[in-house]
Amino acid sequence: MTESTWTSTPWAIVGNGNGVLHKRRVPYVSDSTYLQTLDLWIPSQGIEDIGTAADSSAAIPCRKGPWIVYIHGGAWRDPLVDSSSFEPTALRLLERTCLEERPAIAGIASLNYRLSQHPRHPTHPSPPRDPEAPVDPSRTAKHPDHICDVLAGLSYLQKIGALGMGYILAGHSCGAMLAFQAVMDHKRWGFGGSIPLKRPQVIVGLNGLYDLPRFLSRPDESHGDIAPIYDAFTRGAFGQDKEVWASACPTAVDDWSTEWPEGRKVVLAQSHTDELVPYSQTAHMKLHLTSRATTWLRVEEVAATGRHNEMWQIPEELVRILLEVVESFEELE
Repeated sequence: MTESTWTSTPWAIVGNGNGVLHKRRVPYVSDSTYLQTLDLWIPSQGIEDIGTAADSSAAIPCRKGPWIVYIHGGAWRDPLVDSSSFEPTALRLLERTCLEERPAIAGIASLNYRLSQHPRHPTHPSPPRDPEAPVDPSRTAKHPDHICDVLAGLSYLQKIGALGMGYILAGHSCGAMLAFQAVMDHKRWGFGGSIPLKRPQVIVGLNGLYDLPRFLSRPDESHGDIAPIYDAFTRGAFGQDKEVWASACPTAVDDWSTEWPEGRKVVLAQSHTDELVPYSQTAHMKLHLTSRATTWLRVEEVAATGRHNEMWQIPEELVRILLEVVESFEELE
């Protein structure tokens, strides 16, 4: 499956004159849906014939530097936020790395995953308002489907040689929670044992959700008016059992050194003017990590500004955050 899905997706040349190679919507499982796919960007520097590489199914070249793997947000249900949302950030990261002679980034991946239903979506409701219209199977996921897809995507990247020099796992909003779920004990998600997957050394949480029951039981005054929306997407993604809600959250981990021994650094970024996620989510997660992590897991909070989705819609700040993480990556080894 790995070879066939890889060779069936050609490289394309993208970017503004810097020759970034891009593979779009690569399936990462057999019989995949359109949401069990990922996007890849790699710098063209060092590839002798970029035209030939773009026209072929060339393998990923071995490069110095970490990979960055990104997991998008959207409350586990928004069909208008997908892997392509990271493209402006990916292109700018590789452009600045090249032009400013910064530490290398080996490549960048952005993961899709199956979504839960969103019956009230204004333009793309799932299930459709028309009872005769077919239901999109990619948008009927229930926990742990989302995290199982993320783990399958990471496993695929490992099989094609994309994570050999280590990687940084970043996630926005619910994608931040999925990033932490990816390093939690895989038995939590129904696997018989830990799957043979290299885990990241660094996680970057961006305007993240980390403790859903905490918010739903005690909504922040600043965000109390959207508590019914939180209740709806939590039930849509995780079902009706509140114990499942709690056990799925990274704040359920008692000992991070046991569940994520490879962890070396966590970077948390949260805008104080985020209209969808209260700052208390990041403050609580930071406190949780520092009280339940080993001394070799560094927890750092960095400044962020703007509205919730401006983190990726206006990517300069996100680019700055990730470049700083890349610059410190070698120090973690």
